[in-house]
Amino acid sequence: MFSILQTVNHGKLLALFILFLEAIILYFGVTLPLVRINHFWIFKEEQSLVEILMIFYQHNEFILFIIISIMGFVLPFLKLLFRAFELDGKVFNVISRFSSLDIFMIAILIFIGKSISLIDVNLSPGFYFLCFGIIMGLLQIDKIVRSIFSDKSLSD
Repeated sequence: MFSILQTVNHGKLLALFILFLEAIILYFGVTLPLVRINHFWIFKEEQSLVEILMIFYQHNEFILFIIISIMGFVLPFLKLLFRAFELDGKVFNVISRFSSLDIFMIAILIFIGKSISLIDVNLSPGFYFLCFGIIMGLLQIDKIVRSIFSDKSLSD
């Protein structure tokens, strides 16, 4: 009986560690530069999701500011909290559907940048961190770990 409780605790601890790791990866994805933009092959600038949100706010683009901050910042971290406290349900399913919309918007930005010959758009490390964090969220590795450890404890 004691070994069963110990195994379940290890599974929950490992799942929480995975969620913590996913939160750190998403944090780097939001704060590190997403894209590097070269204007006229002379001027270079790198922008993270946080910097892009600040630009929208400074230029009074409040609708874009709200949409991108909700879809690219709030929902992924809210999804992490729901998974950490095991609050799966209808709200979680709705959040899961929209939490990777920011990757779609970045893809559109890169497509527009590549189609204009005066600017060159390249991906930066923040994009890869963001993609990896979203993929971790889609795979829900923490749930897999919890189910593996709960299956082991039932068979012991």
